[in-house]
Amino acid sequence: MPTLLRRDLQALAAVGGAAAIGAILGLPTGTRALLAQGALLPLIILAVALVCSPALFIGAGLLGAKPGIADVCHAVGQGALASGHALLGFVPVALFLTATRATGRHPAVAVIGLLVVAVVAGSLRTWHVLGAKGEGNKRLLPYFVCWSGASLTLGGLLLFHAFRIGGVL
Repeated sequence: MPTLLRRDLQALAAVGGAAAIGAILGLPTGTRALLAQGALLPLIILAVALVCSPALFIGAGLLGAKPGIADVCHAVGQGALASGHALLGFVPVALFLTATRATGRHPAVAVIGLLVVAVVAGSLRTWHVLGAKGEGNKRLLPYFVCWSGASLTLGGLLLFHAFRIGGVL
């Protein structure tokens, strides 16, 4: 399979995983919420990546690790792919939890837990790709942990407000 086609399929699977989980979160509240949340979750992930990636690049440079901008973009992109693929893998579980309401009145809470696991997996993939670029990046780990926490918090706040507006929570 040509490399470009493989990359396109990987990106499509990652966006599809995020869109499917978003749609599943909107499922209990109707078709409008299903479509809105399905579109919002990939956009929130993209927005957080676009807003937080420059902070990773600048912070790494200030700490002396000095990865190139291409290295940071590649690492963040690989992390986003890993998160999307994990979300795609969680679709059957999330659909089951939502359809059976196995977690009580708000099945979205368990699905959001799956979302957090997927995002943490993406963050670990980002570190693996970025940390593999040299020994100088090892001193970047404490900053990277803080950056990941701030990115997760920002994404969580955006998601919370989107869900409150959409009636999911």
